[in-house]
Amino acid sequence: MSEMQSMPGSPLRFRHLLLERLTAIKTHTWMLRRHLQRGGLDLTAAEDHLDQIEVHVDEAAALAANLQAQVPPPP
Repeated sequence: MSEMQSMPGSPLRFRHLLLERLTAIKTHTWMLRRHLQRGGLDLTAAEDHLDQIEVHVDEAAALAANLQAQVPPPP
């Protein structure tokens, strides 16, 4: 079972995993923007960046869903 499928062991670990994905998303976005501004955007590279962004968004969403499933609803 991967870290995305099970709740990380501690809130600090969860925070680390989530921030790691968000940082990766920002990095890929920054790289795409930089290539666009310089006019050197290769379509294959752009697709690769978009694919990676999508993977990281899906992983962050899975982490959030797992957290939601672990937290009991308020009384």
